[in-house]
Formats: sequence, C-alpha cells, structure tokens
Amino acid sequence: LFGSSQRITKKAYQICDFSNVSEVAITKYDILALAEADIRASEANPDMIIALVGERYLVFGLSREWNAFVDDRLFETMVFRRIDDARSWIAEKSGHPDKSVDQLQDTQSARLIFLRSS
Repeated sequence: LFGSSQRITKKAYQICDFSNVSEVAITKYDILALAEADIRASEANPDMIIALVGERYLVFGLSREWNAFVDDRLFETMVFRRIDDARSWIAEKSGHPDKSVDQLQDTQSARLIFLRSS
C-alpha cells in the first residue's frame, strides 16, 4: 500500500478504497508479501494511519487479512465496509474530527487509492 519512502514521510494517512472491485486475483501469500513490505516501509513514517474500504465480503475479508498480518506494528490501520466510515475515522484519528477528509486533503497529507473495475 505504501509508495516510495520519500512520499511516505509526507503522508499523514491513506485511504485504500476497494469498494467497486469486481474481480480478485490475489493469494494469501500475496497478501502476506504486501503486509511484510508495508511493515518495512512503515519505518519511514510510523505515525501514518491507513483505512481500507471493501464493501464486498471477499474484498473486506482480504483487507482484514492484510490488517491481521500488519497487526498495527508501526502504524494504525482499520478496515471498513463504507467509505464514509473510513473518512470519519481518518478525520478523528488525524485530530480534526470537525473537518471532512476533503478538507484534510488540502494539506497534502492524503493519499487516496482507488482500485475499481467495471
């Protein structure tokens, strides 16, 4: 989920939105490899918070599996079924519960990932 270490240090949070993913081609071992890479990359920014969104059962379950592998080692993570819940959590955790995520994005602290298939 992380990008380059230079970009990581500037991010306060990430929202990974998998809401409209229609096909999944990933194994448990792929998820473990992603989690291990994210744990190593998190050393550059241990205070980042990450929200994953997956509405479909399979995507939600795979997101929870990634979450279990990273186990909040150096960063805090949460998995949601609805993007609005993820945005609210990010706003609360970033210390700005009165602001929307859109307002927080203006600070250049956000990285939104949208993986959508039709």
